[in-house]
Amino acid sequence: MARGSLAPGPGFRGALGGVLARAPAPVRGFPMRARGAVRVVPGTAVTVMFADECMPLAYGVVANIWDKGACVWTNGRFDVGGNVSLRLICTREPQTFEASARVVWEEAPAEGAYALRYGLQWDPTPEAEQRRLKSLIDGASGRG
Repeated sequence: MARGSLAPGPGFRGALGGVLARAPAPVRGFPMRARGAVRVVPGTAVTVMFADECMPLAYGVVANIWDKGACVWTNGRFDVGGNVSLRLICTREPQTFEASARVVWEEAPAEGAYALRYGLQWDPTPEAEQRRLKSLIDGASGRG
């Protein structure tokens, strides 16, 4: 698959859910910290709609996800350190999951490519929403 396409990152191996993801080194933004949890590459499509009143509508796909954040490919443009409102749409879930997150890093597209890759850190959420997010992640990874 061509570099810069909307394909998942280097840890992806076809439709096998739950494949471990390798994080990119950030081009700009906050330095990466040691990993405290495993990210999973969704085995089923998880799309993202960025629905912030102050920005144009943008769409994306989840490259990897975990309970504290996600890596997404998107056509949107966001500021590192800024906050975004989004909806996660999983093929196996009847309802969207609404969340807010902080943009912690970005990776510019390869020459001629269209999509950017961003690292998002979820804002604090109530326990019930955390359980729902974990369920969504487990379902997307094929574990649920």
